[in-house]
Amino acid sequence: MLPRNAEATRKRILDAAVAEFASFGLAGARIQRIADAAQANKRMIYEYYGSKDRLFDTAVESVFRHAEEAVPFSEDDLVGYAGAMFDYLQEHPNHLRLDAWRRLERPEPTPA
Repeated sequence: MLPRNAEATRKRILDAAVAEFASFGLAGARIQRIADAAQANKRMIYEYYGSKDRLFDTAVESVFRHAEEAVPFSEDDLVGYAGAMFDYLQEHPNHLRLDAWRRLERPEPTPA
């Protein structure tokens, strides 16, 4: 059993959610599988994220934020930016798959 740490639990849940949603999309993902992978219980997922839809949106926002931090946009070097983003997505295939599911299942923009 893992020691209690709210931030660590949130991170484990979010990491597990990214993997689950990248594999199965919003409709096919299961909260129980996310809970099992995160070594958390379903109640904590709903406590921290409110709903499966909000967890999905948070997972999408998280991977976008991570990509933006890892590969900052530079209008002065578009070729370099494109190459760096390609390399990043090769190293993080779940991020690309999650974005594909987002475009299929939730094409409307979110506030973030």
